Amino acid sequence: MNLMTDRDGTPAARTDRRDLSDLVRARRRALGLSLAKLEELAIDPKTGRRVKSSWVHDLEHGRTPPPELWRLRGLSVALELDMEELRTATAAQFYGVTSLWEPQQRVRIIVPDLERLDDEALEQVLRLARLLAPRPREGDESDEG
Repeated sequence: MNLMTDRDGTPAARTDRRDLSDLVRARRRALGLSLAKLEELAIDPKTGRRVKSSWVHDLEHGRTPPPELWRLRGLSVALELDMEELRTATAAQFYGVTSLWEPQQRVRIIVPDLERLDDEALEQVLRLARLLAPRPREGDESDEG
């Protein structure tokens, strides 16, 4: 594993995975955006900060520490991606953490190295998610009807 360090010398990132890098590159290309055009569009709506094309280039080539939240928000706007998708890819690429979503129960479980689990282990994790999922209270809105 190739570890990078932040400016202060602390370990910054896992770089053996490319989840976020690949997602950003694929989406940018699907939208037909150059790096320069992406920079024009990638503005964090909360801070007004612009995501620089040079940073995106480095991200796409696996040469950045984990992105700050403002950069993810800027990418979300420019690439028309949900923040949850960007956060999930960031967690996988930089921290080796994969989340497992159980949509029927609305439960997300964070599982380190999820891809190493076999089908039986995955099913056990999902059963646990279903068991621990909060039960809807009377009067709560549901997806039915």
